[in-house]
Amino acid sequence: MLQAEVFLAVGDGAVLVGLGVAWLRRPDDRARSVVWAAFALYVVLVLATTMLPIALRSFLNDQSRNYVNLVPFRGIVSDINISREQAIPNIILGIPFGFMFFFVVRRIRPWQVLVSGIGFFFAVELLQLPIAVLFPASPRTGDINDLMLNTMGVAFGILGFVLFADWFVRLDHKAELGSSQWVEYLRSVVGSESGVAASTDAGADQGSEE
Repeated sequence: MLQAEVFLAVGDGAVLVGLGVAWLRRPDDRARSVVWAAFALYVVLVLATTMLPIALRSFLNDQSRNYVNLVPFRGIVSDINISREQAIPNIILGIPFGFMFFFVVRRIRPWQVLVSGIGFFFAVELLQLPIAVLFPASPRTGDINDLMLNTMGVAFGILGFVLFADWFVRLDHKAELGSSQWVEYLRSVVGSESGVAASTDAGADQGSEE
């Protein structure tokens, strides 16, 4: 646990320092700076959760160790305890990516966020392989099930964003939220490029015509 705590402290500290610099140097774009910092903190948490701890004293190749699982649903279907311990954390880990990535990369479609999430968590699984091979006592294994569950979490996050965007657009039309930096940033994120507000606006226009 000490490795993870140190990694989180260093990583989060670096992100917060970067946010402080951006906050002072770019006062007109603070909303975007906060979004990038929040996503960076999330990435640091993912890396700490999936990579650490590393058993540094076991720098040996253990032939009895399974370094990778390429069989979908192996273990998580037959054993309810494995299912609960593996499925829930991995799904939860993917949800913030699906929701936050819309704020990091604006004018992006939901399917592009899903593909990006798959690529991100696939890279995480690949990074776990050398850890498993070089340090077999470390509890890390490249697992197709983890990737599938993370992807499910990303999909839930995308659904959450779609619902949030629909709610925000309707609220903005109804309450006239003004033109602060934060509101304008949200408008740019949930705009028609995301494929969400366009349908909402179309429905509102159709209702007004009737």
